[in-house]
Amino acid sequence: MIQKYIEEGFDFVLVDLKKEPLKSFKQLITIVKSSDVVSCWMYHSNFIGYIVNKFAKCKKLIWNIRNTDISRKKNSRSMFFCNYFCKKWSKNVDLITYNGEVSYQEHLIYGYTNKNYVILNNGCDTDLFNAKFCNDSLIREELNIPADKKIVLSVGRYNVLKDIPNFIYALALLSVFVSLKTNIRLIKTNTDVEIK
Repeated sequence: MIQKYIEEGFDFVLVDLKKEPLKSFKQLITIVKSSDVVSCWMYHSNFIGYIVNKFAKCKKLIWNIRNTDISRKKNSRSMFFCNYFCKKWSKNVDLITYNGEVSYQEHLIYGYTNKNYVILNNGCDTDLFNAKFCNDSLIREELNIPADKKIVLSVGRYNVLKDIPNFIYALALLSVFVSLKTNIRLIKTNTDVEIK
């Protein structure tokens, strides 16, 4: 994916914060000093971006929050640590984007500021991703799914926060109530999953 952006003229600088934290911070400060906007993606990046920007003094700092469940039991210790400080620093950020109203409300309850935010709902361009442009006969043939069966497709990374068991349970309920039990085939695609 990085190669695609390089071909389009974007520059990338790889820093290794774990192995060389001081050198990495110096690199980041140098880069950010010459930038107009720093846009950080998720809690670790928001945390690091805030600290770097304190030294670099970039004009605008934007945090992107694409998470709704910020409970301790479903997130890593390091994420919880970063999020603890981010909520305190949130009032000093120029803009925070949330992936939905529920995400915004959860972070507000947790202690994030209610100022300088915008909600950018998750979604996709239905003109580009539309079933009418898809030839499902290839998928049906490859997976041996008869033409009279309905396909439910779910695409996304495998993560406890995605609550995939609940999705499967909801599909099972639907099949019972709508009598579709024998007419549905579920295709679930994920990354980083080992089938055992």
